[in-house]
Amino acid sequence: MSAPLPRTIVKELKVSPGEVVHITPISDAHLDDSLCDYGALEKLMNERRALPNHRVIWIGDTANLVLPNDMKRFRSSVAPAALRGVDAYLNETTDYLVEKIAGLGVTSDMFSPGNHEDELIKRSGYDMTSVLAKEFSASRGGYSGAIDYRLRVTKTASATFTVVYHHGAWGGKANKGYTGAKDFFGQFAFPWHVGVYGHNHSSRLDVDVSVTRRANGDFVETPRYIVNCSSWVRPYADDALQTHYAERAGYVRQPMVAPLIKVTPRWTRDTNRNSNLVIDYGVEM
Repeated sequence: MSAPLPRTIVKELKVSPGEVVHITPISDAHLDDSLCDYGALEKLMNERRALPNHRVIWIGDTANLVLPNDMKRFRSSVAPAALRGVDAYLNETTDYLVEKIAGLGVTSDMFSPGNHEDELIKRSGYDMTSVLAKEFSASRGGYSGAIDYRLRVTKTASATFTVVYHHGAWGGKANKGYTGAKDFFGQFAFPWHVGVYGHNHSSRLDVDVSVTRRANGDFVETPRYIVNCSSWVRPYADDALQTHYAERAGYVRQPMVAPLIKVTPRWTRDTNRNSNLVIDYGVEM
């Protein structure tokens, strides 16, 4: 990367009042893992593609990218059969990933790295995240950051919906999962609506509340969603002779689901009958 990454990515979309924008965050797809359930991901995306204004953000571990010198994760069967023992491994893997993502037929707004993409850079210097972002005309995010969706309904009127993200694995600072995510996202004093994280190979949806104050002293409560995205890799095979490291780490089978964020701009009137553009939003699992 020749320039610093922006911490906030801005995506401007032209929509009509009442028109819904759908956003699917995907974490831990591990598309080049022999245990990736690509069929389940493909089935979900076939359904999501039918939704209007559907976008995808990839928040890390899109690829497995396990090299032989990664003693923690490597085993002879780690890659799908098509990639085992090939020369120019990273070139072949790049082509494989591009084909898999293109096969989903979705609009991707951002690719950000997880710990697997980070390990690849450390071990080889190859930045798969930037390669995929360029290939699919998407933004390249960081391990954490924010995305502002600016929903423009007229030349002068727009409303901003903010997604904050972090791939996951907070380590010793806080527990992995919800408590770590709540602590991390709670650092952001700027308004945000949905926080998404992954890495934990499980799914969870929590509703938090942000309290702001009007000029007259009234408190205003605004919902904030904290979402754990599930993994798309099976933690172990039914007929496995050798245990997968994820099984040894205690991962059990989890439902392979992806959150669906729904955002709708609409006009409303205040007590002085002034028109204001606001957004309705929610998250489904």
